[in-house]
Amino acid sequence: MSKSEKKLNFGQSLVEVVIALTVLAIVLTGLVRTVTVSQKNMRYSRNKNFGLLLVRKKIEALRQERDSQPWGVFWGNYFEGASPRQPTSETNLNEAGVSVTGGIFTRLTTFVNLSALEKNKMKADVEVSWPDGQETFSTSSTIILTKWID
Repeated sequence: MSKSEKKLNFGQSLVEVVIALTVLAIVLTGLVRTVTVSQKNMRYSRNKNFGLLLVRKKIEALRQERDSQPWGVFWGNYFEGASPRQPTSETNLNEAGVSVTGGIFTRLTTFVNLSALEKNKMKADVEVSWPDGQETFSTSSTIILTKWID
């Protein structure tokens, strides 16, 4: 084998290296995108679960409040006569429902009178929202509270 033939068979050519790096870049770009989307979805699921927990805690607190005092007092906490008071808004809540600096959750509770004159049935809509990047997400639930104990 001559000296010139040995040089041609030695090492990788520049074209082969460029092709290999291009393939590697494409694979890594796809992998990074997959990890980024996965992290965003995990963060959304986590926040939605905490949001649902905050909704359930508020609904349970309303039930306990209704059951621990006379209906008229409970009604008066949320209505002026037959008209609902302003919705209650709690901001900067953390996962435990405590208002703290840096808390991302906001809980809004709105009441509707369902019994016109009797004042014995109300609807409470509880919505929890949170920001995530450029978007704001929310979860909500509704409960009907009735006068079932005098």
